[in-house]
Order: sequence, then C-alpha cells, then structure tokens
Amino acid sequence: MVRVKAHADISNMEYINEASMLYNLRQLYKRGCTYSRVGEIIISMNPFEWFTNLYSNEVQISYANQLIWREEQGHRRLSARQLDDSNRLLYEPHLYETASHAYSALALGQKDQSILITGESGAGKTEAVKIIANYLTAVQTTHPSFSSSGGSGRAAGDDDEQPSAENNKVNVQMAVVSKLSQSDIIFEAFGNAKTERNENSSRFGRLTKLFFAKGKEDNTAAEMGNEELLDDDDATPICSVLGSSFETILIEKSRIVAHKINERTFHIFYQLLAAPYEFKESILQGFGSATRDSFRYIGDVDVDTIGGRTDAENFEQTKSALATFGIEGEELNALMEALCISLHLGNLTFAPSRRSPRAARVASEDEIKKLSSLTGLSRDEIESAVTTKLAKNKNGNVIVKLTQAQSRERCDGLAREIYHQIVVFLIDKMNKATSPAHFRGNADQVGQNKTDQEKVGCISLLDLFGFESFEKNGFDQFCINYSNEHLHNKYVRDKFISVKAEYEFEGIDIDFDYSAINNSGILNVMDGRMGLVPIMNEESVRPKGNSSAFVYKAKLLHKSSPTML
Repeated sequence: MVRVKAHADISNMEYINEASMLYNLRQLYKRGCTYSRVGEIIISMNPFEWFTNLYSNEVQISYANQLIWREEQGHRRLSARQLDDSNRLLYEPHLYETASHAYSALALGQKDQSILITGESGAGKTEAVKIIANYLTAVQTTHPSFSSSGGSGRAAGDDDEQPSAENNKVNVQMAVVSKLSQSDIIFEAFGNAKTERNENSSRFGRLTKLFFAKGKEDNTAAEMGNEELLDDDDATPICSVLGSSFETILIEKSRIVAHKINERTFHIFYQLLAAPYEFKESILQGFGSATRDSFRYIGDVDVDTIGGRTDAENFEQTKSALATFGIEGEELNALMEALCISLHLGNLTFAPSRRSPRAARVASEDEIKKLSSLTGLSRDEIESAVTTKLAKNKNGNVIVKLTQAQSRERCDGLAREIYHQIVVFLIDKMNKATSPAHFRGNADQVGQNKTDQEKVGCISLLDLFGFESFEKNGFDQFCINYSNEHLHNKYVRDKFISVKAEYEFEGIDIDFDYSAINNSGILNVMDGRMGLVPIMNEESVRPKGNSSAFVYKAKLLHKSSPTML
C-alpha cells in the first residue's frame, strides 16, 4: 500500500479535497501532531490529554524569538519583511504561532488584533483560549533583554537589582495571569455543563480582551538597559500587559430550566448542593439537607465528578476563586441565595384559582414560603408576580390573570433572567478587578479618552460555539448558527472576495466559483427585510402571536429560497 506523506501545512498538499484533508489530519493525529495549518489558520485537534513538551517555557521562547523578537539560532535577526508565508516552513504549526503574529502586529502595526477560536463541543476551544492567553500575558518576559539584564521569564520579579519599571511590569503581568486563572474557574462553574459529548462543555460564547501598553517611546528595549537594540529599525517594541476584560454572549439560559436526561445544568448548582451542610443552612434554613432530587430543574444525574474532582471539591475551588475578586462573606451568601431562588422557582406548582378556574394560583405553599424568605417579599407579592401580568389597553393598564401553563412559563423565564443577571454581576466584578484601570489606577474605563486609545492596545480572543445541529434544535441553536453564519460571511468577504477583486483588477483570470462558499442567501433568509428574525420579532409582540403563524409566514415568504427545507 502506498503511504501518503502527511503535511503539517495543508496548503502544501498536491491534491486538496475534503477526503484528502481528512486523511491528512488523521495521519497527523496518529503521529501525535495536534496542530496543522492552512495559511494563517491553525487547525487544532483535541488529543484529550496534556502534552507538556508542546507548552514548555523553551517552546514559548522559541516561537517568541522567531516570530516576535525575530531571532534564530546564532542570533541572526529576521526582519519583519522576511516573515512572509515562505518562512512558515521554519516552524511547526502551533497556537503560539497565531498568538505571536497577533502580538507582533499589535506592537509593529499599532492596531488592535483579534483571534477567533471556534469548533464543535469538545473540540478544545476553551483550552485553546487558555493556552493563547497564558502565552500572550507572559511573552514580554521572553524578550532577550530580560535575560541580559538579569531577569528570566516568570521569575523576573525576584531580581532586586532590576529597574523598578521592569519590576512593576512583571508584577502586573503576574497579577493578570493569576486573575485570568481564577476567572477561568468561575467561568467553568457558572458557564459550563455536562453534555452528551463533553462533561465540561462551555455553554456560552466568551470574548476575552487582553490590554497592552503600546508605543515605541515607552515599550522598547531601552527600558531594559539594552539601548543597542534601538539601532535595529525592525526591532519589535515590548508591549507590556496591562489587564483584561470579559464579555459573554449567547449563554444557554434554557439549560437553567431544562436539559436532556443524561446531561446536567450548569456546574455551580451541583457544587452548591454538594457544599458543607453548615454553609447551606446559612443560606436558607432546611437547605442543608437538600439534594439533587429536591429540585425539578436539577434532576438526578449519576455524575458527581467533573475534571477528576468531585462537586464538593470543585465548590471549594470556586469559592476560593470568587474570594479572589472580593466575593465573600455576605456578598457570597447573597450570590448563593440568588441561585437558590432560581432553584425554588422551578419547584412552584400551580392549580386552578378558586375564583376563576382558567386562572392559576400557587399550590405549593412550602416552596413559596422559602422564596419569600430568600427574596424578602411577601407570599402574595410573589404569587402575583408569577400568576399575573400587566397589559395596556385604551383605558390604561390592566392586570391579566395567567393560566397554569403561562404561570409555569413565567417562573421559568424569571429563573433564566435571575441566572443571567448573576453572570452579569460576576463579569462586572471580574472586569473591575482585572481592567487596566485597576492596575494603572488612573481611570474607571479603558479607552475613555483619545489618549488612552493611543496608548492602550488590545488583542481579543473570541471563544464561540461552532455550528450546532441536534435532533431537537431550539432558539439557542438558532442564535449560535446565526452568529456563525455572520462570521463565515465576514471571513469570505475579507479573504476570498477581496482577493478575487484584486485579481480581476489586475486582469488575472481566476477560475473559482465563489458562490459555493458565499452564504449571503442564508443571511438574507435569516435577517433580511422579511427574514426569520423580523418575523420572529413580529410574532413576539402580537397579542396572539404563536409558533404556527411564524412557521406559516416563514414558508410563505421564502418558499423559493433553496436554503429553506
């Protein structure tokens, strides 16, 4: 049998099609090569184990020297102009490659950069973000000036003879790395869940922004006592890390109230239920003996270990991480009470009202009393909130009684919104503790004025679900796929269509059918003038809007579209 050579750079393959690419990736995977590339794109395959040799300090320094500080063995400096596509043969594909190019572009081009990490559940997106973020926050310590001035990598802050400016930058770098590590624990607890494919699946999109000081006047090697490097016009300025910020998008709020039989809701609920009895009792009397079977939203799943640690152990880790951002004591108890409110909302049951059989009333007295204790609201206030709604007519506002089914939906909606606000609160706390304003101490917000924008650069890391398609798809899948379609469209426009326009302008004939990869037709169906999103918005505000009317309108308006089933 003829053995085909596996190519780390897929663009070097003689024949490129779907089958040959998959075969090539399989051969690389068998050899333990988890990374390959197509041009500037790195393809990462999850090995489901940690390869220490791939992420050692020596490997980080090697990629930084070649791609940022542009030094090779023997200290021959490569200019920025020499780092073109042909020089990709000099180094293996790696996440550090992408990170190095982003850092170098920020330092030399003085323009903000972004890195998109996408793939299906279990592909290793979150780990990739961690690896890139850790590299970017430490890369300043790989500069040759650190070793020549007595410092070395992560231990640079231990040298008392280093200049104070360098000490300050290393201290900030260490603080950022520490906070990022603790924030990962919080994001996993409040944003990850067990699914059929992955026991620790991120059920949200996450945008991490890393902020750096930019500008040659205060970031060059001169600060490190190496003025001779200033004679090189191609020297890359050192962009010192200043801080970070986070945003979440598309958090799967529906998982709060429902999930598949073999799956779990977010980890934090199981961690809380596995917390020490005394801690749980301090939140709500009687909660100490509560188990997973006590709550409708949780359900009994035969899994109590995630990432090799029990839910109880993970709770202690999450509690410690929250304390890093000042969430402890009364504030921690308030946070846990909010989680308990979401849980108990799921336990409310309803029965026909004694006055009006079509209207609903709360039937579970024990549960509404617990909610009253947690919220500080009276029983009647809570019942009114979940069994009635305020509507407007020509005479003003009127109170409308809800049915049992509508009351159940109202409870579920309230539970989802409470959890969403919990996540918003946590992100706000983390951002205040990790933003450049926190470390620099001279502003409340990054980029508040033009001076800040000129001095502070940003590398954004977007960790986003890939396309999802299940047996039963909901609004969450629609939003995820909608976002991915827009990202795909942007990539096509930026890479393919712009290149095609350039070729045509120069009179070069290029035989390629761009319509095969152009998804403008899909986007038009989704969010065009009469697309699915406008129709959905219309049905949402109609007094008698419903799913059947939505489907009828969608099929009628887009019956000629090849993208509609």
